Amino acid sequence: MSKIVDQEGWSLELEANKSTKEIFEAILESRNFENNISLYDIAKLGLVLEKWYQLLPSIRPFYAVKCNPDPFVVSRMVSLGIGFDCASKHELELVKSSNANIENDVIFAQTIKSNRDLAAISNLSVKYATFDCVEELRKIANFGLPNLKLVLRIFEIDEKAILSFRHKFGAIKTDWVNIFEEAVKLGIDIAGVSFNVGSRVKDTNAYFRAIRAADEVWNLGEQYGFNMHLLDIGGGFTFQNFENAAEEINRGINQYFSERKVQIISEPGIFFAETIVSSCFSIVGKRSRIINGENKVDYFLSDGLIGTFSSLRFYSDIIPKPILLGRNRGEGQKVLSTLYGPTCNGLDKIVECEFEDAEIGDMVAFENMGAYNQALATDFNGIPMASNTKLYIFEQDSVTN
Repeated sequence: MSKIVDQEGWSLELEANKSTKEIFEAILESRNFENNISLYDIAKLGLVLEKWYQLLPSIRPFYAVKCNPDPFVVSRMVSLGIGFDCASKHELELVKSSNANIENDVIFAQTIKSNRDLAAISNLSVKYATFDCVEELRKIANFGLPNLKLVLRIFEIDEKAILSFRHKFGAIKTDWVNIFEEAVKLGIDIAGVSFNVGSRVKDTNAYFRAIRAADEVWNLGEQYGFNMHLLDIGGGFTFQNFENAAEEINRGINQYFSERKVQIISEPGIFFAETIVSSCFSIVGKRSRIINGENKVDYFLSDGLIGTFSSLRFYSDIIPKPILLGRNRGEGQKVLSTLYGPTCNGLDKIVECEFEDAEIGDMVAFENMGAYNQALATDFNGIPMASNTKLYIFEQDSVTN
């Protein structure tokens, strides 16, 4: 059996291996909801981790908390032995409150840190943090963090990535010598190399190229007397690109790091968070038209691009697939339809697709809603899109896609 719970004591038991449609229909039959619903399949995290270690057995994942900072997600990851990529005082405090071992389970992966961040790093005894310039070295030296081990982030990107970091992060090759010389001068410990080739990577060979560059930096660091022992390969993984990415990563590690004593970590966010959340919304408006002799229907949902579909503003490769809820629904004739969000923003368009005829008040579900949606949602226009009712599944294999 699968058990679905909320944060106030309500629960519902279902047979395992139900589809997303069946689960939401059972939930909606059991009680009324005033808000949109986000359903977190917490048990699925274990299956995702199994997939990870099948293909990258030597690399420990450090989950990018920014992707979905839900406390239940973080707590489950702690119990699974996953580490954490934190980039703010708040994220550090979140993983600390979930009983993570900060020294062993956290890397502060923000190259530029405020004094507030540095104070948190000191107070919570963070062991590793990334940086990419001599100015940051001097700031850290002036602040006084003698036990902090730094990881040099280098500039290596996939220019084809759906979301590229461009030139915002990473030391370019001509900076490397100056950085190591300054670290020696300041007495700061550089312990390794990191990179992040982009988000939703397309050219997976970028991982191999980045590992090759990391090898150069590693050799340089050793020449300057540093005990280089940590390689952080960043993130950028999706379920679609993971096998190809893993192949390139393993090829690079085997070629450049197989003879080294090295701890290898990664910073996946989307890979772990995207598939574990499904969401459900109501149709609040409908408009039928005939355009160029063709029937067309516009639907207005209770959420949109400013809310739970926020990732659509950044990731052009995501095509939401609506699932019409209701017994015997989802099998009727479909017409060209556009699904919009509820705000006054003209760009608040979710998807254009063939969709079954629906009515105001019907409910529509979407899968793969876990990455950067809740984290970026706002209540723009005074519409409560950032306050979805959260439900959690705590049994393994509870949702089948």
